[in-house]
Amino acid sequence: MKFTEMNVFKLILLGCYINVALAFGQSNPLPPLERKVSLQLQSTTLKVVLDEMEKMGEYTFAYRTDAIDENQRLSRTYQNQTTREVLDDIFQGKITYKVKGNYILLRETTVPKPGEVHLQGYVVDATTQAKIPYVSLYDTLTLSSSISDQYGYYDLQVSSAEKVYINVKKQGYKDTLILWPTDGYAVLNIEMTPINTATDSLKENQLLDKVKSFKWFKLSDENKANISNFSNKLEGKAQFSVVPGVGTAGKLSSTSTYDYSFNLFGGITGGVNKLEVATLFNLNVDSVSYFQSAGLFNAVGGNQRGVQMAGITNLNGANFSGGQFGGLINYTKGSFKGGQFAGFSNIALGEVKGVQGAGFMNYANNNVKGAQLAGFMNIARGEVRGLQAAGFLNIATHVKGAQIGFINISDSISGPTIGFFSYSKHGYHNLELSANEITEANIALRSGSHSFYNTFRVGASFKRSQPVYTFGYGIGSSVGLSKRLRLFFDLEASSLQTEYYLNPNVLGKINMSFHWQMFKKVALAFGPSLNVHTISDYSSVSGQFLDNLMPWKGYSYTHDTYVKSNAWIGAHVALRFF
Repeated sequence: MKFTEMNVFKLILLGCYINVALAFGQSNPLPPLERKVSLQLQSTTLKVVLDEMEKMGEYTFAYRTDAIDENQRLSRTYQNQTTREVLDDIFQGKITYKVKGNYILLRETTVPKPGEVHLQGYVVDATTQAKIPYVSLYDTLTLSSSISDQYGYYDLQVSSAEKVYINVKKQGYKDTLILWPTDGYAVLNIEMTPINTATDSLKENQLLDKVKSFKWFKLSDENKANISNFSNKLEGKAQFSVVPGVGTAGKLSSTSTYDYSFNLFGGITGGVNKLEVATLFNLNVDSVSYFQSAGLFNAVGGNQRGVQMAGITNLNGANFSGGQFGGLINYTKGSFKGGQFAGFSNIALGEVKGVQGAGFMNYANNNVKGAQLAGFMNIARGEVRGLQAAGFLNIATHVKGAQIGFINISDSISGPTIGFFSYSKHGYHNLELSANEITEANIALRSGSHSFYNTFRVGASFKRSQPVYTFGYGIGSSVGLSKRLRLFFDLEASSLQTEYYLNPNVLGKINMSFHWQMFKKVALAFGPSLNVHTISDYSSVSGQFLDNLMPWKGYSYTHDTYVKSNAWIGAHVALRFF
């Protein structure tokens, strides 16, 4: 297309057409420069060559005629090669190409400044000549870097006053080092030799695991490839990033380990040895040591030790040792050793050695050696050696220690379970039928452990003119005297009601029971009790307390006109079924 002042309007229309093409896409899904063509040229003019390529590649070239010699004659053969390869061979670096929709814009190459190197080309397999996608290339001195795209094409620019040493890395291939002696622009296709050893396969799997453990965030293909391509990370003293990929280390920050890392908003590194801070977030592919702080979140793919602090959440893909403090949530995929504290929830998928403290919930997918302290709920799917304390619910598999909560549940426990209701599958629980001096028919359910259990009781008496009903709750503990004999101590509080009066009547009891295991599932229990009955159902008609529940003479005390207490020594006998 010839460029003169007379066809400026046509160029404007061309620009509009290009935008339409961009909006609606093309029929050929491949980018224009990656579409393959085959040409047999015998003294063919360049204009004819470009026309033929347009037909085969289904794209259009746009260029200034004063920049390209259309009458240049070519004699050569191209067999199933990409458009970019053909253009590289024809122009030898004098022309650059830019794609706009389905158009390929051909422009004169801008000559790099002295000391600048600009290399472009493909990275190919030395054996098969197949193009290799996502290959990492970087200058060993300046750390200027590039990565080949999904078609194997790279574009690397380096500013250096010295010779440029380009390191080329790809998982499954031998590292390639290229010495580029001169500045300027050049097309350089690079060959890499594949390797296939057991050691390399092991490293590859380990690196892939690292990337997978970092799945909380959508890493770009470029970052994933860089992480996988560097089996041994680069080392640096310090780095500064504005956002990931924009900083002193550029795109290589995810493959490098630093002593110090500072991120204005956020950054990604391969790891940190001493300290890392960010106003918003820190991302680390591998291990972090000593101190890490972020306004929003920290995410670490490897092991971590030291202190980690975040305004919202801390996420760790491996083991953690130290103190972890999160405004909302802490998550550790591996084992945890130290203190894990969060405003809402702590989650550890490995073993916990230390303390988990959360405003709402703690979860450990393995054993806990230490304590779980939560405002609402603790869950440990392994053994707990220590303490579980929650405002409402504790759940554990095996407990060698104590559970303190409104509800406590376990598979087995050796220690106290203190709460309103406790249940242990292999703990202590029985059904009791009993009689005492107040109510001759009682049913009670005990559940928990011998060191601490809960009792729920209902009973009734029909021997008086007015039936008496009771329902109550208690706690207790027992000690073993022999194989068949145990001594039980119970503290209970019950409400006593008659059929006609529903005023508060509280009966407090301290029971001592001798428990004799007659058969495997049946036991006999009996013993004395101390009873204190506080009465507040005063009859305004008779002017008397309804205190005829005291079976025999005991101790009585009148608090005021409407409240009176009776106390006496009683007894009970029971059958218990396990």
